Amino acid sequence: MNDPSRQPTIAVNLLSQDEFSQSAVGKVMLWALSIGRYVVVFTELIVILSFMSRFKLDRDLTDLNEAIARQKAIILSYGTLETDFRFTQNQLALMRQTQTALPPATVLDILSQTTPVDVKLENLSLTENSLQLSALALSPQGFFRFITNLFQNSAIKHLSLGSVSSEDQGLTINFELTADLAPRPTPDTQP
Repeated sequence: MNDPSRQPTIAVNLLSQDEFSQSAVGKVMLWALSIGRYVVVFTELIVILSFMSRFKLDRDLTDLNEAIARQKAIILSYGTLETDFRFTQNQLALMRQTQTALPPATVLDILSQTTPVDVKLENLSLTENSLQLSALALSPQGFFRFITNLFQNSAIKHLSLGSVSSEDQGLTINFELTADLAPRPTPDTQP
């Protein structure tokens, strides 16, 4: 019955057991030291990977700086083109505006045709879309004819009297009026 495979095992612990390793603080410290090794190894791996990735990131940064420099050179080369384009746009807008406004010579021609002999123009102010004038009519009939002629003219869109006053017992009439001018027809809107 003496079986050699069934011999009792004897465990001998040569390390002395101290009370600190058996206390709660001691157990936590032992656990922290055993886990701490893994934390240190993991941290070193992260540092090594960061160091290795820095080479790639530096290369990417250099490539981006070169691309920005190329794009900046292209944009700077188009700088004068944009300035010239905006200048040309402004000039075209001004030309369109002057083409649609009635020229002063045409407005003066309209006034000379619509003004009766007994109406005297005293002050005339002309802008691109409006006309302001002050005049003296020597008779009520001349005043009426002048206003009627302006109403009937197609170049006058809106007519408003500013002030009307009479002198010399109603024989002479001082008046001011403002008229909005119709735009000159453009070639594409003419029949």
